[in-house]
Amino acid sequence: DWHAPDEEAESRAADFAGALLGTWREAPPAALEALVARGEALSLSQLALRFMIPGLPDIYQGRETGTFALTDPDNRAPLDPEASVSAFGARKLTLVKELIDLRRALPELFAAGSCSVTQGGERLTLSRAQSGAQVALTVATDGTAAPELIRS
Repeated sequence: DWHAPDEEAESRAADFAGALLGTWREAPPAALEALVARGEALSLSQLALRFMIPGLPDIYQGRETGTFALTDPDNRAPLDPEASVSAFGARKLTLVKELIDLRRALPELFAAGSCSVTQGGERLTLSRAQSGAQVALTVATDGTAAPELIRS
């Protein structure tokens, strides 16, 4: 247990995980690539939903480009403004900027507009409407597609 760790077992497990990750970085298996793509789509969908639902979106500083840590965001590492940004991180940051711009352009829609949700199969659509302005967000609940935002 964590009070009295078995250092030898911990070391063997860390060596195994490190070797596996090294192999996967060189030539990721197709199943891993599919899992990562699904996780990225779900992450982008979650982000878009946070911006579209009533209330204020919550983004932890330094996480607007994604993070791959298995810890609570409150236990995050210090912000590193010089850290490189992955292709996924760039997509996530672009979506953050697009959603911030949308909320800035339509403040009344997000402050007092109606909010409705419909679901059809593996697609969920959240719509916001106010005085003729409408924004719809469609997400794939199974993570097979990135979120789609339509403004009318």
